[in-house]
Amino acid sequence: MALVEKFIASYSGRVEFRVLHHVCNRGLAAARNTAVANAKSDFVFHLDSDDWLEPTAVEHLVMKQKETGADIVSGNALRHGERGTQVLREAEFASPNDMVYKMIEFTIEHVIWRRLIRRTLYLENGIEAVEGVNVGEDHHTMPRLAYYAKKVATLDEIVYHYNCLNSNSYMSARTSRLNMNRFRSDYSSIKILQEFFRDKDEYCTRRLQEIEKEFLENSMKNAAMRNDIVAYDEIAAQSAIKPPFFWFWKCYGLYKNKIAKIKSYLNLFLIGWIFYALEWLV
Repeated sequence: MALVEKFIASYSGRVEFRVLHHVCNRGLAAARNTAVANAKSDFVFHLDSDDWLEPTAVEHLVMKQKETGADIVSGNALRHGERGTQVLREAEFASPNDMVYKMIEFTIEHVIWRRLIRRTLYLENGIEAVEGVNVGEDHHTMPRLAYYAKKVATLDEIVYHYNCLNSNSYMSARTSRLNMNRFRSDYSSIKILQEFFRDKDEYCTRRLQEIEKEFLENSMKNAAMRNDIVAYDEIAAQSAIKPPFFWFWKCYGLYKNKIAKIKSYLNLFLIGWIFYALEWLV
């Protein structure tokens, strides 16, 4: 808060700040909920702490909303990573239902940032991020908001800069073991969506069952390939697949790594012979 107060004291622009904060850090989901509950305008926009906006982002999204009357207006984003930048182009959703169907998948489509969202979608339908689910909490939030939207629109320009260079962020944390905090959050999101859509949409109900199965199988495979038997056993307890599949996936991982190394050596060998042949021809 000292840093926030220092920034506001030195700021000389036109923005009027209203500062909200929790007494202790309750996590990202709770922060989003507090922001939405205390907002004063008809629309909200989520900006994560390590990302930034194009100067005209909000202005152009608002113009698009006024032009279309949409409840959710989405723009493109630019991803900044170790290998450079990549444009994340927003899909042209045919309808709110189409948006829901794409957002229940484990893809970039379900992110809550880069979108102008009508605040009543939250308030009138009791939609909140579930506190404690702080990794990928937008996976269980955006599909539920889109379900209640009457119209959605897309602005075909970059409005948001997605920073993937922060190694300490929720999404970038790396470890030799399986990231179980992320697993638990992602799995919780699947179960939240399953409960929400159970009596609302047949396709979502069926597809979320498939997503759960795929997610558990992939997580077990990753745990085995990392030789993380503690994580494997916890995930197996949620799944119909039981050990000794651990040893199968572990062997598969060793085999895959071995094949990758062999391919790498072969490529270097072939490249060496190509250069040798070129030198000989010259």
